[in-house]
Amino acid sequence: MTRPSPTELAPQAQNTARNDANRAARSAVRIARLSGRFADTALEASFMHAMRFENRRRLAVLSLITLALIAGNGLVDLVSPLWTGTPLTGLLLFRLALLITVGITLTLLYAGTLTPAKIERLALVVGLIWGGTRIWLISHPDPLFPVGNEVVLGPIILLWAGLPLRFWWHLALMLSLSALTIAASMQTPHAIPAGLPSLIVWTALTNAACIGSTQNLRRQLRQGYAQRQTLQHMALHDPLTGIANRRQFETRLADEWARGGRNQLPVCLILLDIDFFKRFNDALGHVAGDHCLRDLAQTLLPCLSRPGDVLARIGGEEFACLLPGTDAAGGRAMADRLVATLQTAAIAHPSSPLGPYLTVSIGIATGLPQGGLTHNDLFALADRLLYEAKDIGRNHIKAAVLVATPAADLAAPRGAVRADPAPSLPSA
Repeated sequence: MTRPSPTELAPQAQNTARNDANRAARSAVRIARLSGRFADTALEASFMHAMRFENRRRLAVLSLITLALIAGNGLVDLVSPLWTGTPLTGLLLFRLALLITVGITLTLLYAGTLTPAKIERLALVVGLIWGGTRIWLISHPDPLFPVGNEVVLGPIILLWAGLPLRFWWHLALMLSLSALTIAASMQTPHAIPAGLPSLIVWTALTNAACIGSTQNLRRQLRQGYAQRQTLQHMALHDPLTGIANRRQFETRLADEWARGGRNQLPVCLILLDIDFFKRFNDALGHVAGDHCLRDLAQTLLPCLSRPGDVLARIGGEEFACLLPGTDAAGGRAMADRLVATLQTAAIAHPSSPLGPYLTVSIGIATGLPQGGLTHNDLFALADRLLYEAKDIGRNHIKAAVLVATPAADLAAPRGAVRADPAPSLPSA
């Protein structure tokens, strides 16, 4: 039986890799049924960090509603003795304490560093405030309002306040407040006109609806976040190799150039182009060519160890390596490291006249953002150096430094170029 050729195996390997990637992606965005949180702890931490301002706004609104309701009922407490003759000193002092508590909560909400843990603690405080209000109103019924606004809006407030909470914290809060509410009602049965059984049924139904609705909202918020993250990843990454695409590269190049200008740090750009890649595709087919591009990207990616470094595919067989805060010597050292790693990987190229393995031509441009130079000037210089390396026989490195000078030649990029020697790279 004849063995299948590498060209025939490539589609199978590609489908297997795609299926593995899809399974990994689904596992990463899986939302736990009970807790309503991402199974991936890193993704959950990213979601909570992204939602911290939304949670702060939600808690601020709830706190302001609390202030308005307590202040409104407090005014009623002040004027009610005028026509009832019954002083309400205890209830007034209780609402005054609530006002102070909510004021402290608002102060903490907008003071200091905003973290998901801080938001969670403040959400628990808001839930306790509303739960305590409900229990107090049942234990100390208001003759004017047997069931006050706090009791009616309590489940809604606990629903929204429970979103930043962990599931078990939210469940414990609801169960404990429900038990205390029922216990308070048993001590003062006249506080609930409908009777204790109706209160128990109403409490159970509202708690179930509150927890269920909160879980549904948790899942919806996380599903929307996961979809946005997926779309953002698709928009900024090359679908074939998985590294940054041209859009992300251009954005990062502009950002790093601006940052280098503020901090007076150089920016180095390395452009790589596979030698005789058309011959590779003609000999082995485009499927094998795609496999070669993926292998090259995964081979070069580990060479970039700093968080700010970027490896991107910006063309068919052209790659870019962005190195913020790197001078000419550092850029040349990185280029030598990329070449050495590629030689060690020994990716086969049977149609190359330079040898049996894959080689690249490299252009290195380094510049300091000053004197009116732009990131486009740096890219134009690196691109010109890359094609100079290809013109002198391929498998070469050409490097130069971009210096801010008046532009005398409109055909060349702005800035004077101080070129470094261009040694030939030995074929693997």
